[in-house]
Amino acid sequence: MTLASHDRLEVFHSRADNTEVIVCRGWLDRGTCDRLQELIDLAFEDRVDRLRIDLRLLFGVDNSGVRCLLSTWDRCQTAGVHLELETNRPIRASLSAHGAQHLAHG
Repeated sequence: MTLASHDRLEVFHSRADNTEVIVCRGWLDRGTCDRLQELIDLAFEDRVDRLRIDLRLLFGVDNSGVRCLLSTWDRCQTAGVHLELETNRPIRASLSAHGAQHLAHG
């Protein structure tokens, strides 16, 4: 498992059986979503079959973070990659408030 840390976001990721697992802890916002996007881009370059993003350790997400997640969902739909987003209650509420309730799973 690899760790990448920014001031407000830590991102852990690992890969097994053509599944990329990304775990985020902290804040997913305009200043931090670029690191998550880099890992998502790498997973797509490597043509994974399944992308699992665990957001249960996030404290919050802003508009930029929601756009990153929506873009990822669209890319997965187009590429046939199975996307799993795991969220906590505050993140589900935030996604729903931004009109992205279809992403909000427990």
